[in-house]
Amino acid sequence: MARGQSTENVAELSTRRLDEIVGDQGQCRGMDTDAWYPLVSHPVGGVAAKTAEAEREYAQSQCAGCPVTRECLELALRIPAGVYGIWGATSERDRLVLRKRRADEGAVA
Repeated sequence: MARGQSTENVAELSTRRLDEIVGDQGQCRGMDTDAWYPLVSHPVGGVAAKTAEAEREYAQSQCAGCPVTRECLELALRIPAGVYGIWGATSERDRLVLRKRRADEGAVA
């Protein structure tokens, strides 16, 4: 079994266990934390927006090949809405969509 992959369903892991897995096995461990918190681009267009997008893309590309991306994303989805930065190769906006989808699916079930 590859490092970081569990036979358990990620959704069934405790938040504490997810935090341990991500902290111990995440590809980002030891990297500069600034990389995971891209600039926020309030102005539409312009240099700030392009820089923020480039920083987001760089951070998300670092998640490629990480053995615990699913665990990281699950952890981020459990943290109250508004958590900032790149988690599990997703941005805040991506996670808002995923949270809404989960809530909609939960309402149907």
